[in-house]
Amino acid sequence: MTRKERVRKILVYAVYILLIPAVQVSFLLPAPLNGYTPDLMLLFVVVTGYLFGTYDGAIVGLLIGLMRDYYAGPAWTMSSDRPSALIGVGMLGFFYLGVFASLIFAKTFHRRLSMAFVQVLLFSLIYKIIGHIFAYIFTTVSSGSSTYLTFSQVVFQSIFPQTLLNMIAAVPIILCLRYLGPYKSGINRMLPDVGEGKEKKWQIA
Repeated sequence: MTRKERVRKILVYAVYILLIPAVQVSFLLPAPLNGYTPDLMLLFVVVTGYLFGTYDGAIVGLLIGLMRDYYAGPAWTMSSDRPSALIGVGMLGFFYLGVFASLIFAKTFHRRLSMAFVQVLLFSLIYKIIGHIFAYIFTTVSSGSSTYLTFSQVVFQSIFPQTLLNMIAAVPIILCLRYLGPYKSGINRMLPDVGEGKEKKWQIA
């Protein structure tokens, strides 16, 4: 990688890492689907890991996770203070998110853009399911009551609308990373499965 390519990569990632969390928490209006908004931060990490590999997915996951922790701070404690003790929760979760996204389907399907939607679907479901499990445990421990949402409420009022919105929002995220991303031509040629004989397989289909 040349110095020019490295500078481009750093600058493009910096813009996205600062812009995407700000857009998610400041400008997105709740959708008609139970007031949910697409999880742009999750989408960015998943698509980055899938398209550009483990290293990019891990680093971007850590940084996006840090931004998520910062913005989510007051929601955890119901106060206006930024709880430093929570910094690291999102970082760790999104670090693993970026790593796993880089490993699943990538080599088998040569990082085709169409499979990025499968990644978004899969990780949206996993993230929401794990989130509900932790929410149930937290509610049970803190209140001493096992009362929680019913199975149909979890599926149709939470998981389904969030996953649907993520799938829709994935379209501009994928296209931006492919055509306005950190790598020229949208391809990280440093990856072992992307190279001179394999580049033609890295297509939209």
